[in-house]
Amino acid sequence: MKEFCSLCGIEPVSENSGQGLCEVCELNLFQIDQILEAYMKERSPPSWITNIAYELDFIYKRNLRTRAYFNAAQEVIYRFSVEKEPNFPLDNIKEINQSQIPRHKILTILENAYLIEIKDFRVYPGALTRKLQNIRWEGYALNETQMVLVRQEIKGILSIALTRALIETKEFIPREALSILNLLSQQMLKADGEIGREIRTYRQRIAFARITPRQSRFLIREMGGFGNNSEVRICKDIDDEGNLILKDVVIDYLTRMRERWRERDRERYRE
Repeated sequence: MKEFCSLCGIEPVSENSGQGLCEVCELNLFQIDQILEAYMKERSPPSWITNIAYELDFIYKRNLRTRAYFNAAQEVIYRFSVEKEPNFPLDNIKEINQSQIPRHKILTILENAYLIEIKDFRVYPGALTRKLQNIRWEGYALNETQMVLVRQEIKGILSIALTRALIETKEFIPREALSILNLLSQQMLKADGEIGREIRTYRQRIAFARITPRQSRFLIREMGGFGNNSEVRICKDIDDEGNLILKDVVIDYLTRMRERWRERDRERYRE
């Protein structure tokens, strides 16, 4: 009997998967791990990684189940970068105290997103928060481009770290986030040569098969710049047929990530 992917439940398990995943879901997780690893290992991740972080800041915007994580993140970042607190007690994050989500879950996500570090029961700025602090202390106003980009990057990395944690803990499957990654994974897998600039409507339907039509429409509107912040994400345009036209930075990301994915496959073959 055919075995189906343990994550999406739709596609059959990939022949070489040791995790019970289909090829697309494997590539989704590979993307997540590669992005987080770049922040973990490198003091300054390559621009193609930070560029994609900017593009993924919207994927939990409407998700009420994850709002507590973002509220807590906003609080600690504000306290460190605007109020300039050097550190504060572990039990003194007000948004966590107001949340029904267990404290340790929120703190773990904030640590994994490089927003905080915990030492001796006190909270200190993490690597990404220090990046924001440094720009702030150089005299930049909150509305200047440098500050806006770092806040956007923080939301993107928090979204990626949260997606990974939700999958690992099996708290719930973050289907909207995975649908966006699915769009990117399909674009990598279906191109033998140069990665195409268009994500056609039928590919969108495949990627969004795990979420409702309303959720799909919301994500497409957000990508098209019709969300709260009026900024396009991932695509630079949507043509008359509904195809998404990808940004240059996204094409660059997909090209580089696909090469890493292929290198992983080559290493498996050599073994």
